Amino acid sequence: MSMKKKQSDGIKQQAIHILSMMKKQNEKLEDKMKKLVKTDIVTAKRVFESDVDGWTPVHACTLKGSKNLLKIMISSGIDVNFRMGQPEGLPGECSLLHIAAYRGDVKICKYLISRGARVDIQDGCDRTPLYYAQTKQHNRVVELLKQKDRGLTLTNKDQDIVMVDECPTPQPSKFCFFPQLKS
Repeated sequence: MSMKKKQSDGIKQQAIHILSMMKKQNEKLEDKMKKLVKTDIVTAKRVFESDVDGWTPVHACTLKGSKNLLKIMISSGIDVNFRMGQPEGLPGECSLLHIAAYRGDVKICKYLISRGARVDIQDGCDRTPLYYAQTKQHNRVVELLKQKDRGLTLTNKDQDIVMVDECPTPQPSKFCFFPQLKS
């Protein structure tokens, strides 16, 4: 096996490990991420951006709503407009802001925008973060996004789009890196 292939496998294994550690809200993961960024920022960035079945640790972190972890990951040099892959059955190409808007997380949306997130960015279904915020009726996020870009629409292609969930973003409880919610 080539050295490059071994490194790539190691990066992906670290990304999978981070995703599995997200099951628990603990300081160990934050400490581990800080140490990784401090000791090898290039590897940290590669790990945080590593695609695992369409997901990356930085996108999962945003979906989980962990602002502290998100700040640590972004400090590695990740572009806040970085897009996820194409998870099965999902729109794909979502930015961090798409996911934060879907969650209705005003604090993370504000943080991402302050770091340069584009409010007009489109996912794989040509939808802006505004679409996700409006679909889920997160009015505070809707107002924030509209305030940042007065000409913003649900998609840049069609302003009269019907609000349907044919291309939904996932619920955190459906993924292995989040604890299952009790009914």
